[in-house]
Amino acid sequence: MTDNSQNNKRIAKNTLMLYIRMIISTLVTLYTSRVVLNTLGVDDYGIYNVVGGIVAIFSFLNSSMSGATSRFLTYEMGCNNGKLSETFSSALYIHIGIAILILVAAETVGLWFMNNKLVIPDDRMFAAHVVYQCSIISMMVTVTQVPYNASIIAHEKMDVYAYIELLNVFLKLGIVFILMIGRFDKLILYAILVLVVSILIAAIYRIYCTKKFPECHLSSSPDMQIIKPMLSFSGWDLYGNMSVSVRQQGTSIILNMFYGPALNAAIGLANSVQNVILSFANNVIMAFRPQIIKQYAEQNIVRMQSLIIYALKISLSLFILIGVPLYFESEFVLKIWLKNVPDYTVFFLRVILLCGLFGLVKLIFNIGIHATGRIRLLSFLTGDIYILTVPILYMALKLGAEINPLYYIVVVLDFIIAATTIIIHKRLITDIHILKIIKGAFLPVSGLLVLDTVLAYIVHSHMDIGWLRLLISVLESLIVSTLYIYFIIMNKSQRHKILDILKTKIPFSK
Repeated sequence: MTDNSQNNKRIAKNTLMLYIRMIISTLVTLYTSRVVLNTLGVDDYGIYNVVGGIVAIFSFLNSSMSGATSRFLTYEMGCNNGKLSETFSSALYIHIGIAILILVAAETVGLWFMNNKLVIPDDRMFAAHVVYQCSIISMMVTVTQVPYNASIIAHEKMDVYAYIELLNVFLKLGIVFILMIGRFDKLILYAILVLVVSILIAAIYRIYCTKKFPECHLSSSPDMQIIKPMLSFSGWDLYGNMSVSVRQQGTSIILNMFYGPALNAAIGLANSVQNVILSFANNVIMAFRPQIIKQYAEQNIVRMQSLIIYALKISLSLFILIGVPLYFESEFVLKIWLKNVPDYTVFFLRVILLCGLFGLVKLIFNIGIHATGRIRLLSFLTGDIYILTVPILYMALKLGAEINPLYYIVVVLDFIIAATTIIIHKRLITDIHILKIIKGAFLPVSGLLVLDTVLAYIVHSHMDIGWLRLLISVLESLIVSTLYIYFIIMNKSQRHKILDILKTKIPFSK
């Protein structure tokens, strides 16, 4: 049985490292996104998002195996059956095959779709083709990188992950400065530089893993006894991941068909902001994920449930702390950040923030379901709901519906997906007590959401837009959330630990 105290310390350390990386990454990302938009222009920025999105559609092949690789490596470490090296090699062989499949699909079906269906100005077609080819190469690098990243996370070396990702962020900051002074076509230059950075970061990850982890070396031949269950697992996961990819990129393509590249720029920017916010909460999930899977491998379901409750409370609370003031102040924040805000960006950001809450719940319960290895039901049920979004949007827009009220259907569907995931989780792990999770996580977090939303609405409705309202909204959310988390969400033992840390670290006067 693992030492829970040591595991808790490891989770706390890993979360802290990821947050240090996240804070720096957020500041740099907000700056670079603004400069890239202003340098490329709305249309070129939209072209970059929608063209790269065609390649991303094929990423469902990789996403399914990514989940399988992470699950099997982490589960193997928890069981300690002595087959870690064979598991890594088998995963790498599969990902090499996936990279080849993506190359073939992208250069045939994907290339045809870009040339015949997307709305791209004639004078930007050459640049769009360069972006497309760079995206294909970058995707292939990303695909074959998955087993190495999964090894780092399975070993819980989050400090290494944080350092390399910080380097990635600063290299992308360098891209921005080159973009501003470069005299070459900005869109082409940006696509090439992003590709170079992705190759460099992948090389660093691989060098580290091969030197530090004995299992991270490709064996001469694949082990079919391991590949078969991995392919079986990923096969059931394939439909679910394909459905997510179809909804994300299918929605982007439909908006391009009806509104052109400008609307792609709006939803691309909204997704960028949401990804920054979700990253704060996802850092918690990443730190908890290995431990949840390992506890299931050891059949310590009580400890597993406790970790799920903690992950839900922390991740959702952090999302609320940042997301609520951003929801109400999104118009002013986007003007500060971008100066020239594309139409619909505020609307898309608010809808996507609502979806983020349900997305976090789904992600955390997904960890437990993936730990069991039985994902068929999850993939088919949630996958059907994801795909349903695309024909609904298309038919409604075709019939003349307005995008603003229509797009809220995505929020409803995401709620249904989260609820479905919880039900399946309970069905697969019967010893999990959903009522305890509701009482321990959802009820206190719901109280924080209601309180923070009401106070933010009062500030929003009684003050004029501007810096003062933004400052008060942020301070209100920070103070209220911090006090609520400390007195309501944390239990007595956790509060004592916080006080002990403060007494140790802060020199109180006697």
